[in-house]
Amino acid sequence: MKLNNNDLQSFEELPQGWTVTTLGEILPLTYGKALKKENRDKSGNVPVYGSSGQVGVHSNALTKKPALIVGRKGSVGEVYRSPAPCWPIDTVYFTEERDDGDLKYFEYLLKGLKLSKLDKSTAVPGLSRDDYNAVEVVVAPLDQQKRIVAEIEKQFSHLDEAVANLKRVKANLKRYKAAVLKAAVEGRLVETKAELTRRANVEAASRRLHQRQDAADTYETDEQLLQRILETRRRQWKGKGKYREPAAPDTTDLPELPEGWVWASPEQLSAGKQYSLAIGPFGSRLKVSDYTGTGVPLVFVRNIRTKSFGDSDTVFVSEEKADELRAHQVEAGGLLVTKMGDPPGDVCIYPANRPTAIITADCIKLRLSSNLPPQ
Repeated sequence: MKLNNNDLQSFEELPQGWTVTTLGEILPLTYGKALKKENRDKSGNVPVYGSSGQVGVHSNALTKKPALIVGRKGSVGEVYRSPAPCWPIDTVYFTEERDDGDLKYFEYLLKGLKLSKLDKSTAVPGLSRDDYNAVEVVVAPLDQQKRIVAEIEKQFSHLDEAVANLKRVKANLKRYKAAVLKAAVEGRLVETKAELTRRANVEAASRRLHQRQDAADTYETDEQLLQRILETRRRQWKGKGKYREPAAPDTTDLPELPEGWVWASPEQLSAGKQYSLAIGPFGSRLKVSDYTGTGVPLVFVRNIRTKSFGDSDTVFVSEEKADELRAHQVEAGGLLVTKMGDPPGDVCIYPANRPTAIITADCIKLRLSSNLPPQ
């Protein structure tokens, strides 16, 4: 059965007792009445409805019964149910509760019909009563309306419970991810080099029982690695002026580390060359007017957060501008960090298949020592 302007209901044969009618016959609409905000009695308990839902309270009601409110201007076709008499303002229509109908049933029916599709305006959105009145619907008898509402609400309750469970799972996953990262950086996720070396020495001891070999396997501690990185930097320094030692972190309130580990600052771990650790250009150094459609790509917070580069919305600057901003260049394998956003601190590696880029103001780039894997 094909119904006029109704994609929600479809029947080959009507169930017994169901009837075909129009919205104009079963749920006639009445215009709301203007009630300016300054004229509302804020001490009242009568809800005031506009096309976006309840917009306030008043001491008097326009309707005599509970009612359905339908957006006429603005949020066209939005449907709200007031369980008590209310005041619909002039941006909406309303239809009051019927003795032979369940208001919740008709609320679900109207929401399912998606009345916004009836908007034919080209400027200010609007819903015509003539278009609304012509929509054909199939309506169940009152007893079945109540059964349908009960089943809908039961299913919605299951959906709400499922959504709540998904939110809990998402929150738990977020906590688990944080716990995994915490364990990793504290040396509790995998065996440390010291532990691996000790185990290797124990296993090797049995093989040496009949050999005159007393030397144990050794490993480079992270403190030794850090010192090697710093010594290499001093030796290879070719920057301007006298070499400046990178600042070490203040470890006063930091926890004890696993054997062989060491605290280090990002500056100590950097490649040691000029601009190895830098933030993006500020102020007039990089303006929107510098953006171009081709040239050297720019890196924004959104790129770091989504770990996506080279998309269709990539923004560029000219080769000349990029040369001015060479202190802010990031190359393949460089670490990128967001210094703004909610929260800041998202990190990614600039991909190997991407050209040299320029970071923007809310980003940090770190080129690591060649002794350190960026991962």
